[in-house]
Amino acid sequence: MASKFLASLVKDFKILFRDFTSVFLVVVGPLAVMLVLLLAFSNIGFTDITIGYTNPGGTEYQEFIPKLSYIGNFVEYDSIGACQQDLKYQNNYLCLEPRDSTLVVHFDNTRELISLILINQVRSAATFEKENLQKAQAKSFLSEISKAERYMDEGDRFAGELL
Repeated sequence: MASKFLASLVKDFKILFRDFTSVFLVVVGPLAVMLVLLLAFSNIGFTDITIGYTNPGGTEYQEFIPKLSYIGNFVEYDSIGACQQDLKYQNNYLCLEPRDSTLVVHFDNTRELISLILINQVRSAATFEKENLQKAQAKSFLSEISKAERYMDEGDRFAGELL
């Protein structure tokens, strides 16, 4: 009985491996499913992103760059040349160079896709921080206007008492 079973099993395997489509379905199909599941449940996000920046005094970016720490690890450099050297050796993904009222971004062309994603994140973070700064300035301006209005009302009341 066991020899008939083994003979049947060997015959079925011979038939299975003669046909290319059956080999594809039996071997490659499950491997493809495992690969899809591996990619679906793995973490393919960016980790350990290092971004270099120079921090010249007197620019409006001096307080802005530390607020972007959620994007990656920021490393301060004394000069843009040192940052670009680390960029060349692929120790950094980006180099940020604040100039007057602009933020110049240097990136490595060999890692262009990641660099462009990071540049987009820096741009959106800069827009968010700019909006927060504008809101704070608007609140301060409106507060000063209300103070001036109170002083003017006080002055009108005082002038009315004098007359």
